[in-house]
Amino acid sequence: REAERTRIAAVTAEAAYERAVGLGTQGQAIDRKSSEIKAEIKAAKKKAEAAEAAAQAAEQKARDAAIANQGYTPGTTDVHEIARQILQNKFSYGDDQFSCFSWIISRESSWNVHAQNPSGAYGLPQSLPGSKMASVAPDWRDNPATQIIWGAGYMKDRYGSPCGAQSHWRSAGNY
Repeated sequence: REAERTRIAAVTAEAAYERAVGLGTQGQAIDRKSSEIKAEIKAAKKKAEAAEAAAQAAEQKARDAAIANQGYTPGTTDVHEIARQILQNKFSYGDDQFSCFSWIISRESSWNVHAQNPSGAYGLPQSLPGSKMASVAPDWRDNPATQIIWGAGYMKDRYGSPCGAQSHWRSAGNY
C-alpha cells in the first residue's frame, strides 16, 4: 500500500506540475493576447482621435469658406451681428464703421428687412429701387446679408465708407 500511495502521489505531483506548466503557458498566452488587445485599443483610439481632428479641420475649413463667401458665420440669425461680421469680413471695417452703418440703417429701416417706403425704397438700406440689390444676389427681398452687402458696398462706393455716408446723411437728411 505504501508503494501504491507513493506512486499515486508521484503521478498526482507530475500531473499537478504539468497542469502548472500548462497554466503558466496559458497565462503567458493570455498575457500576450491581452497586450495585443491593449495595443489594438490604443491604435483604435489614436485612429479615432485622428479622424475627429480631421473632421474638426474639415468643419473649420467649411466654416471659413462660408465666412469668406457669405461674410458671416453660418447659423448667425441676429441681423445686427450679421452686419457686424459682414462689415468686418467683407469690407475690413471695424466697430467705428459698424456704428455708422448701424446708425444709418436704424434711421432708414429700423433694421426691418422688408421695410418699404412710399417711393419704393426697400430693405435695410432702403435701396431705390429695391431690385438694385439683385446685383449682389437674387434673394434681395428677404436675405438681410444680401441687403447688408449691397448697402455697405453702396456706402463705400458713393461716400467712401459708412461713416462718410453718415456724415452726408447728417447734412442732407438722406444718403
